[in-house]
Amino acid sequence: VWDPKDSPADYGSVLGLCFPGLFLQQLATYCFLSPKYLLATTSWGSVSKIVRIDTATGGVVPIQNVFDKEQTTRTASEDIQSDTLLCVNPKKGVVACTSSPGKIPSVWSVPASRLLGDEEEIVLRSGQEAMLSSVSAPIAASKFSSVPLSPKLDFECDVQVLLDQDLPQVEGFEAGSIPVQTILLIPKEATNPPPLVVIPHGGPHSVSLTAFAPSTAFLCGHGGYAVALVNYRGSTGFGQKGVSCLPTRIGSLDVRDVLAATMEIKSSGLVDPNRIGICGGSHGGFLTAHLTSQYPEVFRAAVMRNPVVNLPSMVTATDIPDWCYVEGLGEYDWSSYRPPMSTDEISELWSKSPIRHVSGVSTPTLVALGMQDLRVPPSQGLEWYHTLRAKRTIPTKLLMYEGNDHAIIGVAAEADHWINIKQWFDEHL
Repeated sequence: VWDPKDSPADYGSVLGLCFPGLFLQQLATYCFLSPKYLLATTSWGSVSKIVRIDTATGGVVPIQNVFDKEQTTRTASEDIQSDTLLCVNPKKGVVACTSSPGKIPSVWSVPASRLLGDEEEIVLRSGQEAMLSSVSAPIAASKFSSVPLSPKLDFECDVQVLLDQDLPQVEGFEAGSIPVQTILLIPKEATNPPPLVVIPHGGPHSVSLTAFAPSTAFLCGHGGYAVALVNYRGSTGFGQKGVSCLPTRIGSLDVRDVLAATMEIKSSGLVDPNRIGICGGSHGGFLTAHLTSQYPEVFRAAVMRNPVVNLPSMVTATDIPDWCYVEGLGEYDWSSYRPPMSTDEISELWSKSPIRHVSGVSTPTLVALGMQDLRVPPSQGLEWYHTLRAKRTIPTKLLMYEGNDHAIIGVAAEADHWINIKQWFDEHL
């Protein structure tokens, strides 16, 4: 990876961001188009893109799809769409999918030969010979039954990718050219400015993308909430400097970025400024705890999923103690496992922990825990829940999901979890 400002101009740009380097979740099981080229899905800012990589030179060519054969360039809505590579067969072709926050994935295929040209950008147009063709179709519940009627999952929303220009400064750090992008979804059927739910992602080194996600579709499309997905500094997809700026600054840089994005949207007139909630899991829960304890006047309701709240107590209980050290202190000794060994280390980790600010919380808070979570032990969320309960004046609810780990993605648990989240916001926003 590199900084976008160092990117070759012929690699192109997405939403104004030059190529930030490769940020891959994983390669396809077979990813080679030919001995010379391979395909991969990478985060390019807040958008997921398919790129062709020259194994000899390292050159990168973005693959664009245009669904109107008369178009020469992508429309604004298509520029926001995210593409994901599914599989590659050099003889039979490439299968991929395209989605957006309001549109479920559409699966398409293209012959492999079409991706072997020398263009600086490969543009695929639906309807032309040997181009895109949808291969998706409903799947029957079983071979003995007809295709069941499914609820419509697409929904109408206005999707904007906002770029914060005036970034908050943090002591000892110069913001430079690291962008902060926020994906804002506004339900189109709203007659009045809707309430807003801010969702900072976990990681912290991950990213919210302009792809379809059932959770945000449920809140926006069914619940009628505006949703803001904030890619604060430290997110992947924005260059190496964008990733490495956050360790040792968690609890400060990321918190200020999410607050700045929230306040910008609050003053935009697009949402109800008096009805703002926040929902985050893992490091997103860490940020939710920080923001509701330090800025309780901004957030009227909160949801935390497997949150990090106390770094010193997490170190010896998690399966990733290195995370606590790297994010909190900036380094980790990989040759030995140890608890914090000095009062200075404990003090530094404590200074970045939301629990130190918990006395400031007045926001109604829902806490959801996967009870088999090894990454962020349930004890973290329980610390927060019991502390709020002890105040006796803050509406607080605890959801405990046995048999679920960090992700809370058991079918019944995930459904129950998001239904409860919507009901919590319905009640308190």
